[in-house]
Amino acid sequence: MNKKIGLIWGLAFLAMVGYLMFIEGSLPEGLAVHFDIAGNPNGFQSKSVFITTFYCFIFLMNGLFLALFFLIDRLPSQNINIPWKEYWFANEERKAAAFEKLRAVMGLVGIFLCSVFLITEHIIYQANTTNPWFTFSINGGVIVILALSLFLLALSFIITKPPIEG
Repeated sequence: MNKKIGLIWGLAFLAMVGYLMFIEGSLPEGLAVHFDIAGNPNGFQSKSVFITTFYCFIFLMNGLFLALFFLIDRLPSQNINIPWKEYWFANEERKAAAFEKLRAVMGLVGIFLCSVFLITEHIIYQANTTNPWFTFSINGGVIVILALSLFLLALSFIITKPPIEG
């Protein structure tokens, strides 16, 4: 399961970075990057600052979760907060299974982050250009992000739920 999640995460990351590289040339020098509840721009930034900050942020955040993905089993057990921890850390076999499940959750968080960044990129692109390929409302983007958040949370609890012992 983790290989599939890792592959999807990698593809989502490449899509996000590729899309930013693709739209970078068509963005104006002054960008609207923050919007009020009605979707009106109320925060602006230069293109170079936006691009630099965005690249730094996406590489930092994905790097953090990628490090957790590979190094989660090296963290002290007392520093790991997982639902049903008493069950999962009761013996070494369960602990190893818990780390695999936590890796799956880290991968899902990585996919979620890339999806949120991709939505953000497109919202900024559509707000700053006259001919975007498709448009959706900023509030629609926020609703999609909230729905993805709830889905991620529910999926994390489903993944880490202990099996029913009979």
